[in-house]
This record gives sequence, C-alpha cells and structure tokens, in this order.
Amino acid sequence: MTPTAGLPAALGPWNAYFELLGAAAATLIGLLFVAASVGTGFFTHERAYAVRTFLSPSVVNLATVLAACLIAIAPFPDGRGCGVLILADGLFGCLYGAGVWRAFVRNDRHHHVPLDDRIWYLVVPAPAHAGILAAGALLVARADGGCALLALSAAALLMISIRNAWDMTTWMILSRER
Repeated sequence: MTPTAGLPAALGPWNAYFELLGAAAATLIGLLFVAASVGTGFFTHERAYAVRTFLSPSVVNLATVLAACLIAIAPFPDGRGCGVLILADGLFGCLYGAGVWRAFVRNDRHHHVPLDDRIWYLVVPAPAHAGILAAGALLVARADGGCALLALSAAALLMISIRNAWDMTTWMILSRER
C-alpha cells in the first residue's frame, strides 16, 4: 500500500467481499438467535454450561467477523482509524478466546468436553482472531498485506463459526432424542 494512496484506496476493491462476508455473519447471528429462541425449552439450567461453552463463542466469533467487515467498509477519511478499530476487534477476539479457554480448563472437572470440541471451539478460532489483530496492525502501519490478511482471517472465522453452529445444532437435535 503506498502512503499517498492510503487505506481507503487499498480497501476499495475489497468492499463487495466485506459486504458479502458481513451479510453472511449477520444472517448467521440472526439464525443462532432464532435457534436459541426455538430451543428455550432445551436450554435448561443443567445445560447452561453448554450454552456458555458453545453458543456464546459462536455468536462472538460471528460478531467479530461482522464488526471487522463493517469497519472495513466504513468511509474513514485517512484509514488509520479503520486499522485501529480492526486491531481492537482482533484484540477483543483474542481476549475473549482466552477467557473461553480459561472457562474450559476451570470447568473441566465438572463438565467433560470432548477433544474435537476443544479443538474446534478453542484452538481453531485462535489463529483467525490473531490474524484479524495482525491485519489491524498492518493496516495501522500502512503495510502491504493487511487487507488480504483481514479477508482471509474473517473468512476463516466465518467458516469455523458455520461448522461450530452446525455441530451445536446437531448436538441439540441428538440430545433432545435422549
């Protein structure tokens, strides 16, 4: 990215991409709220841990994608503010992920979480959040690669969230039958 062209010019070609990604994230957030509303009888006090462990991180991951996309398409005059907000969005995702990790470890003696869930809900999202954080740093520094890293990281987090939302949905269906 050339210093004279600035961030708005660099993000310009990505507008349609971030609009589509943001729309997908917003739609999935809405669908998760619908699923949670429909499943109100399913989410009992005994299953509150599952909601905090699986539903909340999925919503936060999708909200992180949505926020990154909204920031990326916002008309910032010089673009540095955009980079700072993307950096903050990535930092929030990393800190939230660390909190989820801590809750998994703390509650493991009471609620066993299978290894594949640990991987998909804890390990796999971490590099995507770190990528958003790094993209923000690159955008603030006006270095090349920030837009592409943001696009890749946000898309990865969206795909991870789709997988995790489907996992949670199938778990709810199978648990209802028991």
